[in-house]
Amino acid sequence: MSNKHDEIALFKPSGSGFDADFRCLGKRELEAKMPPEEDSADAARGGVIHLALALSDLSGLSISDEITAQRCMYAESTVVNEYNFEGYTAWWEGHPDDDMTLPRLFEYDLDGNPAWSVQREALLLDGTKKRAMANDYKTGFSRTVPIEHNWQVASEAVAAALNPQSPTCGVDEMVVNLIHPHHPDSLYETRVFNTEELMMCSMTINGWVEKINEGGQPRTPNSISCQFCRAKGVCPEYKKEARRLMKAIKDEHETKGFAELLAMTKKERGRRMDELQKLGDIIKAMKEKLVQLAIGDGTAVTGWKLSQKWNTVVTDEAKAMRTTKDTFGQVALSHALKFSVPGLIDFLKKDMKAKEAKELVEKQLKGLIRYKPSDKFLIKDKK
Repeated sequence: MSNKHDEIALFKPSGSGFDADFRCLGKRELEAKMPPEEDSADAARGGVIHLALALSDLSGLSISDEITAQRCMYAESTVVNEYNFEGYTAWWEGHPDDDMTLPRLFEYDLDGNPAWSVQREALLLDGTKKRAMANDYKTGFSRTVPIEHNWQVASEAVAAALNPQSPTCGVDEMVVNLIHPHHPDSLYETRVFNTEELMMCSMTINGWVEKINEGGQPRTPNSISCQFCRAKGVCPEYKKEARRLMKAIKDEHETKGFAELLAMTKKERGRRMDELQKLGDIIKAMKEKLVQLAIGDGTAVTGWKLSQKWNTVVTDEAKAMRTTKDTFGQVALSHALKFSVPGLIDFLKKDMKAKEAKELVEKQLKGLIRYKPSDKFLIKDKK
């Protein structure tokens, strides 16, 4: 069993892992002691979509993958227009035409040995040949590190602008895009690097990589590094952090929470929310593993058994409504339907502006509708 990505990267740090590696310098060394993993299905899916984007041919994709690719293409056309890159020259990862394909770029240490590498997915050069654009397509559903703090993005910019093997080496400006069609907040994020910023990022990256390659670095549990770490099941620091968090939760129950919370600083409360979010992900992943064991062996989890529920799905809603009315009458049909103000507004929006539809519904249903706030909840503050 082998991992194609690690082999291609010569088992050295890769830009795609920098966000996790730099935040836990000892992560790679511990992972290297674990059995290798096969390339994931998500990685294979991403490769298929990336090739379709490179060829501008979506005909071989599934319906869901085609929609993902279309969103990527829309985002790319938007940033090309926004940053005046019309008439660009382009290169792509995995393109069958050698003149248009992007090779993996390696950076070397002072002894001439490979230190780290990066694989750009799409690279554009504008007509002035002084500005380049790199696109990184995130076709999955995982949250990405914000672009201003994203070291994968920085490494791609450095390699594209400073590596002699890059077709855009020597440009004065790099525009880098994180295109994530399934991101809950934005279709894409953009960051622009000038020459000074590229040089500073290069120095920082080489410094961190040198430490990682030296070995013997500390392990620092955090949500970014631990999320996909292959060694977290044996990592002492990760286990200690998980035990500490479980103890804190037990203490919360015994004191009903507020005694400890009131004693915390505001920053400590924020960290507690981050920890609880991370614990939820850990619990979910562990439950999924237990389910898989039970699927293979129904007696694998003593005291628990597999269960399944069936959700009722109407295959033809219009026909079901007619049948209900004809069989049970209009009153029964009315009780089977749920009135939706947003649905009514969406229907009226077909013939008028959204604002007009909303105002018309509020006028006609005055006294019959009111706005009720939901229960309050916490979301991550991005400031």
